[in-house]
Amino acid sequence: MSTAVADVTGRVIAEARIADAVEDAFGDEDPVELVRSAVDGACRRAGVSVSMLSAFVIGSPGVVDPATGDARLAINLPAWHDGVLAGLRDALHKNVLIENDVNLAAMAEHALGAASDADDFVLIWLGLGVGLATVLGGRLHRGASGAAGEIGWLPVPGAPITADVAHPADGGLQWLAGADAVHTLAAEHGFGTEADSATTGASAGDMVRAIVAVAGAARTQPAATEPASSVARAGRFLDELAHRVALGAAAVCTVIDPGLIVLGGEVGLAGGTALADRVAAEVTRLCPVRPRVVPTTVASDPVLRGALLTAVNRARADLLASVAG
Repeated sequence: MSTAVADVTGRVIAEARIADAVEDAFGDEDPVELVRSAVDGACRRAGVSVSMLSAFVIGSPGVVDPATGDARLAINLPAWHDGVLAGLRDALHKNVLIENDVNLAAMAEHALGAASDADDFVLIWLGLGVGLATVLGGRLHRGASGAAGEIGWLPVPGAPITADVAHPADGGLQWLAGADAVHTLAAEHGFGTEADSATTGASAGDMVRAIVAVAGAARTQPAATEPASSVARAGRFLDELAHRVALGAAAVCTVIDPGLIVLGGEVGLAGGTALADRVAAEVTRLCPVRPRVVPTTVASDPVLRGALLTAVNRARADLLASVAG
């Protein structure tokens, strides 16, 4: 878990990260204590007390219930449930906002990244999970139940139909384009095997980055050091991954018709223009919409950046309200 403290101007004063072992220990049992510990650590590093902070924004996977503000259907965080938000507010003695992590990444992209000049765009998150954030007229669209953008469950050709929404990996776009699917697809194309030391045991993002590097060797032929067969396999992997992503993107495009699609998450970032250009070509083949498709340019902690932006905006609004009396 990454945490940061910023002042009302938006200047980041300190950043901290909870160790994975601590996160595992608290995360499954007591998410309130996990967040409180993370905030304490960031405040110590910033040299301020928790009581001096005026706004807290937390990024979480899953659906954020607009009625309660709690996260639900956070598959990878089963301890995040109704009542966590109230517990956080009691522990921190301040108003706390939980926001969908992909929505926060889109806010960072809009303010700092590839969508800074676009008021209508979608961000497709490609990482451990698959998600979507939609910005229309400069505003996030969350949906009536907070579930807008949960495209991991989207039925797409080539994937089984989801039988239980508690297990999105069983079907839908998550089954085709989530991290597990990326690893499987890479293995099918000869990457990630024991003989392939560059990608063995790598994360989905690192694997895609390595494969993109192999595919790029074709641009430097005949000076390329990669065998032609490896370059060809890398190209076929990227073609298939782009086709899978485009199945979801085309469904979104035919409904929203965005002018811009940003590919985010570790896989979107690692794929770069090699993946984005292929997705653009596939989308125009699958539907009568021709969006610009680009990789994210917020390379470091986009969810944290979006959370900071949101918290700073809330703090400024509170400050202005207090000045106005």
